[in-house]
Amino acid sequence: MLQPAMRGSAGLQEHVAFDPALLTPDTRVVLDNGRYTGHLRQDGGFIIPGVPDGDYLLEVWTANMEFPKVKLSIENGAVQATVSATGAEWGSPGAGLPYPLTLSPLAQREFFAKREGFNIMSLFANPYMLMMGFSVIMLVVMPKMMKNMDPEALQEMQQNQADLHNSISNVPDISQKLANFFSPKE
Repeated sequence: MLQPAMRGSAGLQEHVAFDPALLTPDTRVVLDNGRYTGHLRQDGGFIIPGVPDGDYLLEVWTANMEFPKVKLSIENGAVQATVSATGAEWGSPGAGLPYPLTLSPLAQREFFAKREGFNIMSLFANPYMLMMGFSVIMLVVMPKMMKNMDPEALQEMQQNQADLHNSISNVPDISQKLANFFSPKE
């Protein structure tokens, strides 16, 4: 028994300026994720041989163009084609398409983003630059704040710093203790 063949063309609508030569050579038209496959001819046409009756999802697999997905229903050699919307239920009716199919690309795929140019404001968004800027500001502002400080408050702050330094110097050296602990005993 002979099975019907799917026939159609890709990108030959007159109102869409599309050249099939723009497609990559490995472009394929597939049914049900590759169960039945056909390759594009130079004129943009395709044939998928040996397709039995049933419901199928037709896709155009190409690297550089995005084509619509088409739901096909084949009964006794008669083909009904509808556009399959993303996220729509399989049983929901879509917009009907005439057979033989004429598919036009929806968009050209972009794989590379344009590199952004230099922006001086992007430096200020960097946390390291913010920390460095704060440190520089403190280096400039702190001495001026110290000059304008009350002498009693200045003396109290210096006393606190001296106490802190003394308490740190009284802490035992942990590195010496670890070295003694891990060194071999004689």
